[in-house]
Amino acid sequence: MRRHFFVVGQDKSGRPENTPLKEWLTHHSDHIPPGLDPEQDTSWTLAAGLKKRGWTAAETEGEVRLKMPLDTSPGAAAKGESETTRAMVSAPSESSSAMRRDYAEYRDLL
Repeated sequence: MRRHFFVVGQDKSGRPENTPLKEWLTHHSDHIPPGLDPEQDTSWTLAAGLKKRGWTAAETEGEVRLKMPLDTSPGAAAKGESETTRAMVSAPSESSSAMRRDYAEYRDLL
């Protein structure tokens, strides 16, 4: 069965939005993994390259949804979970409920 590959992002109003992977990479060339080309490489190859850079993937029978890591600094993929993610989960503040809700929504996108 053929799978469709998407990048999960947000539209201007903040709602989740799925954009086809190759189309998204064409408009965001700074995220293309080194040595790969969206015009020539398969979506499987591009997705594998993004995962090596810390992206996460949620896979179903018919699609693969890729989510950019919250921390895009050099070496973030090697660190695993980003400092930002840990802070969102554990930071006590008056807006911690909102942060937990946002994090839960983020996890649901994966």
